Amino acid sequence: MDFSLKQNGTDCYRRLTILRSREEYTADAVVPDTQEDIARIIGSSGCVKVRSKDAAAGVVTLTGEVSAAVLYVPESGAGAVALNVAVPFTLEQRYSGADEALPVSSMRLVSLEARMLNPRKVLVKAELCAVTELYCPSRLVWYGEPEDGEKSGLRVKTTNTAVSLPMLVTEKTFIVSDDLALPAGKPAPERILSVSAELRVTDTQDIGGKLIVKGAVRTCVYYLPQNGGQPEFAAVETPFSQLMEASGGTQFEITPMLTDVYLELLTIGTGERTLSLEAHGVLQAVCRETQEITCISDAYCIGCELRAEYENMSFDGQTSCALVRAAPRGQFELQRPCTGVVGASAVLSPAEAGGGKVAALLTASVVYLSDDGELYGESFKMTAEGDGDGEDPWASVSDVTAIPTGMSIEIRAQVDFGFRLTQSTTVKAVVSMSTDDESTPARRPSVTVIRAGTEDLWELAKKYSADMDDIAFCNGLDGQQTLTGRILLIP
Repeated sequence: MDFSLKQNGTDCYRRLTILRSREEYTADAVVPDTQEDIARIIGSSGCVKVRSKDAAAGVVTLTGEVSAAVLYVPESGAGAVALNVAVPFTLEQRYSGADEALPVSSMRLVSLEARMLNPRKVLVKAELCAVTELYCPSRLVWYGEPEDGEKSGLRVKTTNTAVSLPMLVTEKTFIVSDDLALPAGKPAPERILSVSAELRVTDTQDIGGKLIVKGAVRTCVYYLPQNGGQPEFAAVETPFSQLMEASGGTQFEITPMLTDVYLELLTIGTGERTLSLEAHGVLQAVCRETQEITCISDAYCIGCELRAEYENMSFDGQTSCALVRAAPRGQFELQRPCTGVVGASAVLSPAEAGGGKVAALLTASVVYLSDDGELYGESFKMTAEGDGDGEDPWASVSDVTAIPTGMSIEIRAQVDFGFRLTQSTTVKAVVSMSTDDESTPARRPSVTVIRAGTEDLWELAKKYSADMDDIAFCNGLDGQQTLTGRILLIP
């Protein structure tokens, strides 16, 4: 006799895998005829612009470019000039296990170096880190007690488990446009030298089934001021808010991705010069919902042997994100005495977690004035570290400052680490049951007297093919008493 278990299920998404890649890309560029020869390179900055993202035939393909600017001192030695270089990339990540997959990807610049090949030509090398979470449509299936089971002598034990299911994987393109307000004390711009931008998500709110995503575009710009003199550096954050479909989710994982950025120098009605920003991006959202499912964890049949097939079912429980802030600092020797810092920026290697610590290598690039009034640039490496541990760690730089101290410089930074915390559960669940006896089993005519060991009431009933309620009634048990050492009647 095969018992027809009640099949329950829900449509959802399943995370197949996480793909991680680090690749180097290079491009060379020639100084335009309208610009002077290069005397020395003082720095480089840039950002990653992802143009396309696709998953097909077992390959995730990310294409785009690193928009880089090489800052250099011209042969005449007057001020600073920028050479814009586009470093195209096509990054492939291979996977298996699904024909249809949805990628949620992030790309970041790990390092950016510029080298002068000759006074009219430079080589730019960019190292990129890509992380992709791959999801596919799925259906979670579990089994419940058959309707006629108890009449046939079947007894089942159930387990309730709260599971966190990805119910929606979606994305939305958006544009942020605004005039940048330069920090107080910064002179008005005359010419833009370099621009880099980064998207950050700061908060999510679910209101009436709609997801409100709040964040900011962090824009870093080197520019020449109207009043002449040396270049200036400014970092400005422009807030944004976007509305997305939440599909009833209660937990949200948002991954932003920059696709393009434009910064124009405009003259407003008063004659003042201002910087106008237009940033294009994609918000990738995984919306999770917590559901409680009831599985059959054990079963037996009164009066006859039951054959049960089990499967280990793994579920993700409540998922949350933990944040840790670190404040690394370091003192570094300079090649020349420093009288003032023009600007400082930083990039991070992928974060690594373990042993209760999370860490990433920070590379800070500083453009400064020496005691002879000339511009120079140097880079320094130090480790950012915080207390914490979890899955899929990430890191971002929220601020970096360089303080000159003569022949050395002190680098201070703020680094935010984050990682996912998931309470995973594995349940051994019954997926099929059968018995050789197709008739209703007869009651046992005898009573067995035993001294209970460490078994609980369910284990005793299963061991002697008896009914739990009958054992409890015959022995005056209320279900809360300890059975160990007691003399019990097993009907």
